[in-house]
Amino acid sequence: MTNYKDFEATIVKKALEDPEFKKKLISDPKDTVEALAKELYGDQAFALPSDLKIKVIEETPDTYYIRIPAINPTDPREPIVGCW
Repeated sequence: MTNYKDFEATIVKKALEDPEFKKKLISDPKDTVEALAKELYGDQAFALPSDLKIKVIEETPDTYYIRIPAINPTDPREPIVGCW
């Protein structure tokens, strides 16, 4: 299994290279991410928590987004990275 940042980079790369995957990722991000994990990792793939929401936002030439990670409630100094 790869780490969170590598998996996120894999998702972005696939979306840039595969228009059909990108369309699915935007319309149904959670199922699309889970399907990709199963495709890449087989039995080692993870299941996302049922209450987890995933939002996909496509940047435009004139807009850049900065993602601020959630804070771990058990340790407010630690961001949750790769929490799923």
